Amino acid sequence: AKALVANRLEAAVPSCGGASLMIKAGRNPALVLRYSSEETDGEGRSVVPLDLHLADDRHVLLITGPNAGGKTVALGTIGLFALMMAHGIPIPADETTELPIFRSLLVDIGDEQSIENDLSTFSAHMLVAREIVEKADEHTLVLIDEAGTGTDPEEGAALAQSLLEHLGAAGAWTVATTHHGRLKAFAHEAEFARNAAMEFDRKTLAPTYRLQLDVPGSSYAFDISRRMGLQESVLERARELTGAGKAHLEDLIAEHEQRLTELTNLRDKAREDLADVERQRRAYGSAMAELKQNRARLKADALRQAEEILRSANAEVERTIREIKEARAEREPTRKARARLESAQRDISEQYRAVEEELEPAEDTSPDAAILEVGDRVVLDDGSTVAQVAEIDPDDDEVVIISGSLHMRVARSRLKRVGGRAEQRVDVRQVGLSPGKTASEQVRQRLDVRGKRVDEAVSEVSSFIDRALPSSLNRLEILHGKGTGALRTAIHDYLAERSDVVGFEEADWEQGGAGVTIVHLA
Repeated sequence: AKALVANRLEAAVPSCGGASLMIKAGRNPALVLRYSSEETDGEGRSVVPLDLHLADDRHVLLITGPNAGGKTVALGTIGLFALMMAHGIPIPADETTELPIFRSLLVDIGDEQSIENDLSTFSAHMLVAREIVEKADEHTLVLIDEAGTGTDPEEGAALAQSLLEHLGAAGAWTVATTHHGRLKAFAHEAEFARNAAMEFDRKTLAPTYRLQLDVPGSSYAFDISRRMGLQESVLERARELTGAGKAHLEDLIAEHEQRLTELTNLRDKAREDLADVERQRRAYGSAMAELKQNRARLKADALRQAEEILRSANAEVERTIREIKEARAEREPTRKARARLESAQRDISEQYRAVEEELEPAEDTSPDAAILEVGDRVVLDDGSTVAQVAEIDPDDDEVVIISGSLHMRVARSRLKRVGGRAEQRVDVRQVGLSPGKTASEQVRQRLDVRGKRVDEAVSEVSSFIDRALPSSLNRLEILHGKGTGALRTAIHDYLAERSDVVGFEEADWEQGGAGVTIVHLA
């Protein structure tokens, strides 16, 4: 049965046993069940939700407002929630609702007058008040409807204030309704109490059934009487009898309520606008993230395209060199090969420049951007000069990088990775005739022995150096490739035996690295 009624109420389980009584979007269970069972031709009536908050230091709530404005329904909602919680039944409220655990519920709602028992309305209320005073403590929920009614207004208000002061001192959780202006002032001044008002729309002269905390409510007796058709002359006389001060105070309260309603509406609208802005901000952030990903993808594609162009250039160079060698320096084939090479170089340069316009060094934003490997391209301290990682010490935070002929050891944190290992590029330069010199006087500065046998390559290196010595050249390049390293080792061993070779070393990485040896002659 509990589960069935909970499902029908669309109920939730509140937080129990805390130090506050906080109801969020609470709907009166009796009204929910009543409206859900009515035949309304498809147009069901809705229950206005209740929001209120009492803490252990402010545990007395005084609700004021017009008749038929929802004060008694609010009391009933609070009492039903306490009883449902005590019996383990979920309540029709937001799941963030908090309720203390009450040991007793003391209620003074309705008129228990009895001719048979010689009880007037006031006497009946006083019998309930006596029991409340005797039993109320910090574990009690007290609900009082129309406190101070049934007798002289001044005396009734005084008795009601005294009762509320006693309940406040006893620590009892108390919610009371009233029309007495004196009690409104008391709730405003007492540290343990707070005011609340049932909202009333003065334009439509109809209650909204919404509870407003920390404001006293007006009874709107004159406005409601006018709506009910009471003659205007009677209303004017009533205002005179009430007194200018009292009427002015009621008008001030009503105006305050109206302004508070407008401010609340503005606040709700501002919250909606803020939520909409936040949604747009998230959407913009997602769009920006996607744009950055697309940009990074385009740059990666441009880089791959550039590397493909370089590979194509190297292949063309290799083919031209091979044709020149096979032609054995015959003039016409050599001329045609060189012309084709120059044309290919122009085409490749144009393609590469087009790619370079789109490609610029960018930080690698992938999760492993901080993980460097030997051969990676990096920039130092957000600079623009690209260097290559030559050595990484796994036991230290320093990295050796190479930029041109400069070797540096720097902290890993100063480096930004801009790319992986670069494709090795071989530059083939044609040495033209110098003014005043014949072709026989020209000596090549670079020798390509890739693919040769060791003995054949060493023989060509020997002849290459012998031809260079008379021309006063002091720097030569030998292109032997990387491969297994056997050819490079043999050439280095031969160079070490020659007295006219004062030194040799591997070329910089952008000039071929370990695949090229630089020879220095005496």
